[in-house]
Amino acid sequence: MLLPHATVATLTRKTVRHELDEQEIPEELRNDPTARRFFKKTSEQLEFTPASIHVIEHYQEVIVRDEASGETTIATAKKPPQLIDAYAGPGFWAHLTASRFADHLPYYRQEDILARHGCRIGRGTQQRWLFALALAVAPLVELMRRLALQSEVLGCDETPVKMLAGEPPGCTKTYLWSTVGDNAHPYDCFHFTPDRSRDGPDEFLAGFQGYLQSDAYTCYERIAAADDRIVPVGCWAHARRKFEEIHFSAPSVRTHTALGYFQRLYDIEDRARDSSVSQRGALRQRDAKPIVTEFHQWLLEQYERELPKSKWRAAIAYMTNRWQSFTRYLDHGAIPIDNNRTEAALKYAVLGRKAWLFFGNSQGGETAATFFTLTKSCNRHHVDPFAYLRDVYTRLPTTPASDLPSLLPDRWIDEHPQHRLQERADEARQRADRKRARRAQRRAPAATPR
Repeated sequence: MLLPHATVATLTRKTVRHELDEQEIPEELRNDPTARRFFKKTSEQLEFTPASIHVIEHYQEVIVRDEASGETTIATAKKPPQLIDAYAGPGFWAHLTASRFADHLPYYRQEDILARHGCRIGRGTQQRWLFALALAVAPLVELMRRLALQSEVLGCDETPVKMLAGEPPGCTKTYLWSTVGDNAHPYDCFHFTPDRSRDGPDEFLAGFQGYLQSDAYTCYERIAAADDRIVPVGCWAHARRKFEEIHFSAPSVRTHTALGYFQRLYDIEDRARDSSVSQRGALRQRDAKPIVTEFHQWLLEQYERELPKSKWRAAIAYMTNRWQSFTRYLDHGAIPIDNNRTEAALKYAVLGRKAWLFFGNSQGGETAATFFTLTKSCNRHHVDPFAYLRDVYTRLPTTPASDLPSLLPDRWIDEHPQHRLQERADEARQRADRKRARRAQRRAPAATPR
């Protein structure tokens, strides 16, 4: 059988010819001079050759001349500068980084995988190399974080990660925070803090002015309250989950009604997905705003009828106490209805946490935040992280600060389109199209029976 062309278009091909034994040739063909012999392609087969690790021996040309004065004049060719001082090259570092922070492999698994290829690199050595690389790429990552802060709408969320070192000794709870820029500043950035206090967001959100979309964690609300340049925006997905929890445990007419309001609002967002910012804003004002007003009135009526400590009343209070932040998306077409894009970015790091379980120390947390910023931003733009990191590690030692923007993932992929993971991009678009088609079919009025 022949393989799908899209699957193997870029792969190296080898030809294997299967010849007939003389005993297999019928006698009438063997002795017939008019019989033609040729090879016919009948099938294709994928085969795998394990990755190879090789050693590059560097020889520097040297010219020596002995002077009459007894001194010696020496000229030596220069080696290309390396990003860090280590006995490995950019390709090897890119493999370690992508394996750890894009494929989420713990160091000990990488140690075993490399050993199968004939080269055992201890997990301690891997950690030291990645610590050093994280410091070396810090200017590029800081540039991405600064650009993300220039977004008109910035998403923010956090997740806990255990850390072995710390006071008191043993596992302590640290945090990874995600800040997701808008389409004009398309970078998914991560930050590490030793706790969940306001000090961390105060530092990495310094200088931001615009719409800050998040859940209702008091840290974000206090930051917005202290700086009038930051406008808090609520997340309708968070609010909906509270009603969904009640519905799943005890479905009723009122839970159906509440979820129906959410569904109608999300249907409008689905219709506006491919619209411009101004068109989306106009559609929300025309179609969504009356629904939001009606929903608010219904919530207030339900709140008055419910017992003080019920989950139903708590779910309502979550929204009504922050109603202005929930309605802000109606006034600006650039504001998403929810913060799901930021949660999706954070889940990228959560996948890693499930594999390697904890940070060894705070330096490990800072390293993870640095490389998650690079690899998740590659993921956002469907960029091959290995190819990108290998080029960054090769070029960064000789790249002046003024040229750092050329190494940003969205700009880099424009210059290296062959490293775009087009299959993933197509898959995501097709999945979105199927979901939209199902929603459109659900919204369509039922056919009138004959």
